[in-house]
Formats: sequence, structure tokens, C-alpha cells
Amino acid sequence: MGFSRGPNIVKNGLVLGIDPASSRSYPGSGTTLKDLSSNNNNMTVSNSNLLQTSSPGYEIRCSGANAYTDPISDLDTDFHTICMLFKFTGNATYPNGTTGSWNKIFEYSPTGDRSPGIWRYPSNLRIHWTYNPGNTSTNFGATGNNTDFSLNTKYYIVMRKDGSNTHFWVNGTKYSGITNCANPKESGSARIYIPDSYNDGLMTIFNFQVYNRAVTDNEAIQNYNAFKARLQ
Repeated sequence: MGFSRGPNIVKNGLVLGIDPASSRSYPGSGTTLKDLSSNNNNMTVSNSNLLQTSSPGYEIRCSGANAYTDPISDLDTDFHTICMLFKFTGNATYPNGTTGSWNKIFEYSPTGDRSPGIWRYPSNLRIHWTYNPGNTSTNFGATGNNTDFSLNTKYYIVMRKDGSNTHFWVNGTKYSGITNCANPKESGSARIYIPDSYNDGLMTIFNFQVYNRAVTDNEAIQNYNAFKARLQ
């Protein structure tokens, strides 16, 4: 079921919602991931190998391909939120899920690649979340800054930018984010790419949401509660 009929997620400010487990977001064929918000920010899939069968529906398995929107202005604001249900995985070449190189998960890059940019840290199972100017950033994992996520474990994360203040939640627990975050950040319209330049077999994305405002603490928990059954 899609966001409007299924999980009780926050709808206010939702500008992009992708959930390939729902046939409303991906019917099982074609190269379009349908946006489940009311904004029609549908995503084009660059290679059908990106989408793999799951139960229910489909999931995004990083395969060197990506999905992308048309250029949009919805993240041209210093008050926004990005949420994602995902897990890090390994393959025969990289059984620990790391490559020693930066692998980009999310890109919105009107003039650079950090507005925001979200990567996996080169040799750790950490998320590198960053903004220009100044490349202000944090690296976080399952239990906060400078910790790692576990391999083959699902997590729901919420990343909120509220001007120069940032916070993130991992499976419902709140942490302080980027210190003195770029505010204003780099401005302009751009495509959203997810994932971007990520090695085959090293990450699965089950759904994600983008908001053009900073959600409240209670709303971050509301979204986690809506999806926590899918963490099993």
C-alpha cells in the first residue's frame, strides 16, 4: 500500500515519497518509480537491474544504476528532512560492505554535490551527511556520531536540517547532527538521484521520503512507528 492509503506517515510537506514495495509506486515493470506524494516528482530508473523482487513488491538494490527526478526546487531550502529505510549488504568482492572509496547514496547538487550529499564512508558502515559551502558534515551509524551500522540489518533514519541546526534519528532514537551546518546552503534547483555511484550489491533501499520542511520531533517518531514493522 502507498503512503496515502497505508502507513500513517507525516504528509505535511512531503514532496517525494518512493516505496517500490507498493504497486502504486512500482507496478512491476517499466522505468518509472511513481512519487506517492501529491507532487508528481516521479523518478526515472536508469537501469531495470536497480529494482529487484521482494516481499511484498520490489526493492531498490544498488547495482551501479540510479533513479532520478526532473530538476526540482523542493530542497532549495535550509529547512528540510530526508528519511530512508535501508540496509547495508556485502558481496563476494566486498563481503564487509565497504570498498575503501566514497559511495554516494543521495545527491541534490544545484552547484556542487553537497546540497545535501549523503554517502557511505569509505571504510566504515557509516553515513556521511554533508552540505556546502564549507563541507559541513557528520558521520553517523546505529548509535550516533562516529559509530557504525551493522551489516544486513534494517534501519529507518530521519535527517533533519533546521537552518544551521541538524538532528538525525536512527530507529526512533534522536542524536545531534552537523555542528554549525552551512546556512544558507548552496542554493538552486537540481535533480534528486538515489542511489548514485554505489557499488553493485552493497546496499538495499526499501523506501524514502523527502520533506520541504523540518519535521518535528514527534513527526520523526511518527514516521519511524509507521515503518518499524518492516525492520524485521
